[in-house]
Amino acid sequence: GEALWKEYTSESRPWLGDTPSREVALYLMRNREEITAAAAAASNAELSSDDADEALREVVHLLVDWKMGEGVPTVSENGRTMARFASEGIEVPRDMGMVPALALWELVLSIL
Repeated sequence: GEALWKEYTSESRPWLGDTPSREVALYLMRNREEITAAAAAASNAELSSDDADEALREVVHLLVDWKMGEGVPTVSENGRTMARFASEGIEVPRDMGMVPALALWELVLSIL
């Protein structure tokens, strides 16, 4: 996925993240308020808005430094919940392309 993404983004799409996982991180940050509010509402009070925001930031931090196929460091329970919630709410191709979505799914599967 990384090589395909590099070819796709090349010089003609400088607004995209330079790796699939960074593209996911950009999407999550651009939509942070909606995602954290929806996650807090969907968690039935298990996640407060502040907890959801902290968990989303943890996921974004992981995505910035992580590449597909690599192991993932320890992730908090809230971080795992947020990654799973975000991955279930993203629509391909409406929200993002297939390669970044696959990167998010790979991250989710590796931290479960």
